[in-house]
Amino acid sequence: LLRAPEQEARIRELLEGRGPGAWPEEFRAAVGTRAFARQLREVLARARQLSLDPESIASMATDAGDELFLAAAGFIEEYLTVADFDGTLDYAELVYRTRLLLTEQPVANGVLGSFDAVLLDDAHESDHAQVGLVGDLARLGLPVLATGDPHSRIGGYRGASATAMADLAALPGARLAHLGRGFRSRAAVAEALDALRLRLDQRNASGPLSPEHTGGSVTAMVY
Repeated sequence: LLRAPEQEARIRELLEGRGPGAWPEEFRAAVGTRAFARQLREVLARARQLSLDPESIASMATDAGDELFLAAAGFIEEYLTVADFDGTLDYAELVYRTRLLLTEQPVANGVLGSFDAVLLDDAHESDHAQVGLVGDLARLGLPVLATGDPHSRIGGYRGASATAMADLAALPGARLAHLGRGFRSRAAVAEALDALRLRLDQRNASGPLSPEHTGGSVTAMVY
């Protein structure tokens, strides 16, 4: 299983082998930089989070006339081919292939026979693929307990879904339990945070918590 630095090193090796000519002219100067490799790694991860394969990306890029993503689709295909020969996986690919395997009945039966339940903490930090995997397991018949705070989502930059909690709650047979008491902040802080929350895009978020502790103070400094 490739860690992020190892995956980035692999991407840089493949970029060097393909050369700048494989990319649209306006991006060729950036091909050899760390930033380009890092952003390409993010594209790889997001594509698998959305269950997209190179053919799907190429088709959408062609329809949109996007030469950069058309080139990226070719790169992703080469990356996956090399990984198969090398026997390596990155994390997003692991989740993607796990979901494919679960469509095979012998694999599904083996999972049901090996596990009693799925426990998911910090569910609000899940990306689309992770939510999909938990949903696949729930549809197999495994009980799922997912806990999370819809007011929090610090992992948005790496693909955490804004609708993760709502998507999990929409699974067949799901029951939603709201925990209404807040122990994290005092009353003044909780009130200030809730006023801010109402001005942000907090889709499917639950209502404000009742703070357990009174008092506190908030100072806002604007520069």
